[in-house]
Amino acid sequence: MRSARVDVKAALAAYRSHVASRNRQVLEVYVPFIAAAETDLDDGEDLVRLRMESLRGLLSADEDCFAELGIATPGECAEQAREGMRSKMWGAYFDVVLRELRRTCLEEVWESIGVPEELQVLAEEVDAVDGPGLAKDRTAFFWWGLKDRLWGTAAAGREFERRTAERVMMPTEAKQMSGLGPGWEVAGGWELGEGREEGWFCAVYCRRAGDEGGWRWRYTFVSQWDYSSRVFGSVAKFLGWYCTFNEGELPRAEELNADDILAGLF
Repeated sequence: MRSARVDVKAALAAYRSHVASRNRQVLEVYVPFIAAAETDLDDGEDLVRLRMESLRGLLSADEDCFAELGIATPGECAEQAREGMRSKMWGAYFDVVLRELRRTCLEEVWESIGVPEELQVLAEEVDAVDGPGLAKDRTAFFWWGLKDRLWGTAAAGREFERRTAERVMMPTEAKQMSGLGPGWEVAGGWELGEGREEGWFCAVYCRRAGDEGGWRWRYTFVSQWDYSSRVFGSVAKFLGWYCTFNEGELPRAEELNADDILAGLF
């Protein structure tokens, strides 16, 4: 049974809460360390500028971003938080996905297949779900979403449509990419995110073999390390697992090296 609107939003709130708390714990170690860091490098670089460059590297931010948020010192960074919301481009994204799903899906589901309601609810809140942790720690992105559009150029609209369309797969490819075995039938799907070396995430319109009329959306992750797979029946269940994905130990200030940190080596 798919998650209702309230389930998706509750799962997203729990995911955000965990990730925000974890990120704050990490920043509480790094930010004071960067603010007080000294270096023995005698190259004439301004220490304040070096500290700010280090901080921007930690957060994968640029000068314009910091200027917009009013961050001029490391200490001000800890007081800033902003959730990204970008809803106006989602219509184009979902139009492309639905068009390609109907072009590639099994004929018997042409009328029933559609964009998962759960993802539409998620899109009301976020522009992507790119992983827990700070940017430097993210290795697998569940839902790439609008990133191609937001990071694009003047021709970003056309490129965004092309890249989005390319993510939608034929049923045979969707079954292979999702790791679903012989006990499953797959009618269509698309690759949701970028897994880098970790693996890949898919949304698949599938059913258990022999389950007449039981088509529904499921969300999968296949590990590139051992090719093991996970299948989730809802976005809510997926987010409950994903919020601690590859979570390691918190950094320790006593183990940090000022020269490394100021050089952007975290």
